Amino acid sequence: MKNNKIVILFFVFNFLWLHAQKSEDNQVNKLLDSAQSLRASSKYIDAIQVHKSALLQLNTQSSSTATIAKIYSNIGDDFIKVRNLDSASVYINKGLRFLKDKKVDNSREKGLLYYSLGTVHGIKGDLVNGEKYFNEALKAQLESVGENHFETAATYGNLANIALYRRELNKAHDYLNTAIKITKNTLGENHQKVSGYYNNIGIVYSLKGELKRALINYENSVRITKNNYGSDFIKLNQPYYNLSSLYHQLGDYDKAIDYMRKSIRLKEKVYNVRGYELGAAYSSLAIQYSEINKFEEAITSLEKGLKILKKTYGEIHDAVGANYTNFSTTYRKMNKNHEAIEYGLKALDVFDKLPNKDYTKILSVYSNISKAYINLGDYTNAVEYSEKALAVFAIKKVTNKADTYLNLAKVNILKNENNFNEKYLDSATSNIGYDRFNPEEFNNVNDL
Repeated sequence: MKNNKIVILFFVFNFLWLHAQKSEDNQVNKLLDSAQSLRASSKYIDAIQVHKSALLQLNTQSSSTATIAKIYSNIGDDFIKVRNLDSASVYINKGLRFLKDKKVDNSREKGLLYYSLGTVHGIKGDLVNGEKYFNEALKAQLESVGENHFETAATYGNLANIALYRRELNKAHDYLNTAIKITKNTLGENHQKVSGYYNNIGIVYSLKGELKRALINYENSVRITKNNYGSDFIKLNQPYYNLSSLYHQLGDYDKAIDYMRKSIRLKEKVYNVRGYELGAAYSSLAIQYSEINKFEEAITSLEKGLKILKKTYGEIHDAVGANYTNFSTTYRKMNKNHEAIEYGLKALDVFDKLPNKDYTKILSVYSNISKAYINLGDYTNAVEYSEKALAVFAIKKVTNKADTYLNLAKVNILKNENNFNEKYLDSATSNIGYDRFNPEEFNNVNDL
């Protein structure tokens, strides 16, 4: 009789434990479903809180290792979406430590966590660690889901972005071709990811000077995005921006202006669009207006851009200095040389206060101020700013002296000191052809 009671109690306890476990699992599944719905609605902060609640309820000894690791990965990704990169790193590393404690080697979840960690470092501009963690992600993915998987393709895509930022164009080209091939095979030829890769490989071709190939890829990106989401989808702003830059290079300024306007219109529709992107777009539009002598429109665009950039970053920021430089150049082209000098000095003041000085930009300002003084017939100050530029050349690793020597040559022509003019022109000729690298070109890269 006693043994029968023990058996009954055992079955009752086992039933209650299984029922409680099932109830806990159901509750956790509801939380996970809720979190996914919030993420789909871009409510990332709310999704983070729900995922944290799910973690608290999970019994880490009995619950699925993959589920817990995926929650850590999702929390990390959502923190990335709201640009809280430090918190993202904390949860991604918690996930990696959890997998290590569970002695999980190269799982799909490990690949996702390393991918997210690579993204964090990429956004921070830490390309060394970004590349390191994307390669760790690739290793885990190749051993878990294999080469022909869309997650593996995404990692190739971000390795391409790292190479693109470094100007390793052949490497970026190879990674992107691999990403396109895999994504077409796994998600279809018209998936939005394919559109992003077309946009980025267009940037590669543009930087290689292969403008026709760049144009084809940008247009493919636009075509796919329009087919998927219509003509008002925010991600069209990136290929539109690139098409604008491309037509600017081709000298078709009307098309360049048209595409930049389209890009700006889409950026303005999104409440949380990064101020830098919108401010930089207005600056680019101003340059294009300036090329066709629509100077008033250029000044208006620069004023809009400056207001956005100051609101986003304050008075002292590289983008604010670049905007002042564009003001200076535009005013000089308008023959408003006093205003050109005023804004050039504002630009120099900003660049001088930055912790990491971009001497290429500083030299551009020196050159523009020198030209403005030449236009005013103030050759003493024109020479002074050209000599300031030459002093920078003497101590910094910047090699393009052509513009400065041309300014000095022009001064000597105007002063009828032609015996020095030949020397400066020869020096200018020997320095023409240096390709200045502007990292702002890559603000429109997808997926990083």
